Amino acid sequence: MNLTEPVAALIDTMIDLIRLMEEESELLALSGPRAATDALAQAKIRLAAHMEAHCATLHRLNPDWMMALEGDDRLAFSETSEDLHRAATVNSAVLERQIELSTEMLAAVGKELERVTGRSGATYSRRGAVRRSGSRPSVSVNSRI
Repeated sequence: MNLTEPVAALIDTMIDLIRLMEEESELLALSGPRAATDALAQAKIRLAAHMEAHCATLHRLNPDWMMALEGDDRLAFSETSEDLHRAATVNSAVLERQIELSTEMLAAVGKELERVTGRSGATYSRRGAVRRSGSRPSVSVNSRI
C-alpha cells in the first residue's frame, strides 16, 4: 500500500497552514486585528479541516500510517509537523496577547464610562466598612468604527 501521494497532500496542506499562521501572527503583531485577520482565521479553519480529511484518508489506508512512513516521507512529515507546532505556538501566543489587550481596553473603557456617568457607588455600613458596587453600565461596540 503506497502512502506517498496522500502523505504529500497532507504535507502540502500543513505547509499552507504554517504559512497562513505565520502571516496572521505577523499581521496581528504589527497592527492588531483587522478585517484581513477574519479571512485568515476562516482560511485556517478550512485548512485544518483539509488536514483532518487527509489524516482520515491515511488512517483508512493504514491505521498505523505514521509508523509505516519510511525514508523521505517520514523525514518530511516529521520536519513539517515540527514546523507546524512552532508556528501554532507563536500564533497562539500572539492571539492570546490580542485577547488580553482587548480585555484590558474594555475594562478601561468600562471604568471611564463609570466615571463619566457617575454610576459607581459605595455603601457604608454602620461599622464603617465600605462596599463598592460592582455594576457597570453596559458597553457596546460599533463594528463599523
